[in-house]
Amino acid sequence: MAGIAQARWLGGAALAFAAVGTAQAQGTTEPPSTAAQAPGETTGSDIVVTAQRRAERLRDVPISITVQSAASLAAAGISNVRDLTAVTPGLNFTLQGAFAQPTIRGISSEVSLPGNESNVAIYLDGVFQASQPGNLFDLPDIERVEVLKGPQGTLFGRNAVGGAIQIITLAPSFTTKGKFSVSDGIYDGGANEYTAKGYLTGALTDTVAASVAGMYQMNQGYFHDILRDRRAGKIKSGVLRGKLLFKPADNVDVTATGFYIKKNDHAVFAGVNQRPSAEALALPFPDSKYDVANDVDGYSNVETYGGSLKAEAQFTAGTLTATTGYTATNVHILADFDGTAAPELYSQLSQPMRALSQEIVFSSRDFGPIRFTAGGFAYFNTERYDPIDIGASLASPPSIQIYSRSKTQAYAAFGEIYANLTDRLVANVGLRYSYEKRFYSGALADLNPLPLIGKASFKDLTPRLSLKYKLSDQANVYASYTEGFKSGLFDTTSFSPVPVKPEKVKAYEIGAKATIAGWVDLNLAAFHYDIQDRQVQTNVAGGVTAIRNAASTRMAGVEANVALRLDGGFRLQGGVSYQPTAKFVSYPNAAVILPNPVGGGGQNAVVDLSDTRLAKAPKTQATLLATYSHAFDRGMLDLSTNLVYSSAWFYELSRVIRQNDYVLINATAGWTFGDSGLKASVWAKNLTNKATIANYLSNGVGYNEVYAPPRQIGVTLELSF
Repeated sequence: MAGIAQARWLGGAALAFAAVGTAQAQGTTEPPSTAAQAPGETTGSDIVVTAQRRAERLRDVPISITVQSAASLAAAGISNVRDLTAVTPGLNFTLQGAFAQPTIRGISSEVSLPGNESNVAIYLDGVFQASQPGNLFDLPDIERVEVLKGPQGTLFGRNAVGGAIQIITLAPSFTTKGKFSVSDGIYDGGANEYTAKGYLTGALTDTVAASVAGMYQMNQGYFHDILRDRRAGKIKSGVLRGKLLFKPADNVDVTATGFYIKKNDHAVFAGVNQRPSAEALALPFPDSKYDVANDVDGYSNVETYGGSLKAEAQFTAGTLTATTGYTATNVHILADFDGTAAPELYSQLSQPMRALSQEIVFSSRDFGPIRFTAGGFAYFNTERYDPIDIGASLASPPSIQIYSRSKTQAYAAFGEIYANLTDRLVANVGLRYSYEKRFYSGALADLNPLPLIGKASFKDLTPRLSLKYKLSDQANVYASYTEGFKSGLFDTTSFSPVPVKPEKVKAYEIGAKATIAGWVDLNLAAFHYDIQDRQVQTNVAGGVTAIRNAASTRMAGVEANVALRLDGGFRLQGGVSYQPTAKFVSYPNAAVILPNPVGGGGQNAVVDLSDTRLAKAPKTQATLLATYSHAFDRGMLDLSTNLVYSSAWFYELSRVIRQNDYVLINATAGWTFGDSGLKASVWAKNLTNKATIANYLSNGVGYNEVYAPPRQIGVTLELSF
């Protein structure tokens, strides 16, 4: 009943203020103070973003941001959230099994237990997405993606210690339009991947517009199962999203969104053990990166559904926005932990999650030299193991069966003031107060209710200070100090009432942004981070997990991003991230899994990782997207090439699973037939057929590597109107 009451209160807040906005509109004669462009639109080089909870030009925001429109994502061959690495230097979107764990500038999470969210906050249409398995979604109806680098602890709050990824889908339009496409891609080795997606929008009445978007994808599997002599790694996924836009007055927008996502993925656990036991080596064992020989056919079934209600009213004094979000994720996973034909270790789990959030933000207009943003946030989350089974073989009872539940209640109030100290100098001062309560219940049996094991509360103040100096209308320099906070959490397999400590980040950054001669956009940044009590995880020999705090961590580096608009339809955009420092300053008693030199697999160990480089933190990353468009009498030619480079890095604390340096190349050639709206494209992904690691699992019986897709060549037919 409490949950129902919370839902009524949260949803009612958005509807109630929308009614107030309508009443205000009827008595308002002065137009509201808003940006001339909508977010994501461009006029020349003036890209508009919402990184500071208001529409602003990208170069006016003193934050490192990479923005990609739908067109640039399509040109780079990006169709899902994990591929954002290909266009975002400093972002390394990695997986631990089926769990999404993006890394920005070396800040990431290794923890995959209930109640733990990634250290890089992901927002879908303004709603925080908590479930790591649920965050591997496709992007069929994208408008733009904003990747905010560095702690966003003031305006975005919880868990944005490394940064935030804002995914904005297409909004309903009162003009009827749509886009539909079908694709067929063939992997090296013969497997097909079929994709169909579409988007349709239009007016229902003078004040109501609607949109619907969907996608279905079927991947036959690019792995070969040598035990069963068949394809392995089959993937089926689907997305359905609907939106209603209600405009009761010129200054009020109310958008209701509902979505359903389902993904059945057999590729995510198609791993090969790099340290197999003698027993496993005596059985059929793969000799190719795309061969598997697992006695358990692992999979990840993820179902996510939910909705949001966003109401926005523009007043004479500013803009008030209320966003209510609900997300439910049901996760079922079966994984062959040993990655071999031997019945040594498996894990099977059910991990449902329910999350409800409410945020209200007011962004003022300019009051002389001052403007401000203020808001409040409430969040309620329940996630559990229901249960997790760990054992040697599916044919025998599990050796470990754990039922556990993590419950989170989080509240925050925040504000930021922007002051024009002179005609050229602007100061930002912000502060967020966060308060979180964690509850951990668990047992070795299915009890109702589960016994309460521990509860704890955490609070913190996270400031943001920045100075921006305007060199000209087209250039500025800035310096900032920000902090990030991730609350403490419980190890929900340990039955310990003692939580790990909160993780805190102090970040310093200097940067410059400029448009040069009207055709060059340049963004430069240098950063230094200090982290206290970084939360880390290792899998111990029995297959369960252990969470610890690393004493202190340090990161430092530089980034450069450039976009060139050349004559003749040529466009170039790219960037480089160089991070020479990403290390544990002090971590003297690190619990890890080290290779067992006698029986194979891994064994528990405690080592000193002080002065050791962090996992998932390549020293150098670079991206380049080149596009060319030319109009002919009978149609339009579009060409694009995307190159991605990364230096080598390790996946986990034991430093066994290593990704070597690599270069990946994607390319597309498309032809639009006159004014028909019909476009045909030929494309290639991973053109050089480079084998890279997609995700990993490390545990007491070995180190499993799952490889990303080989070369894929395909065709797409698209109709737009």
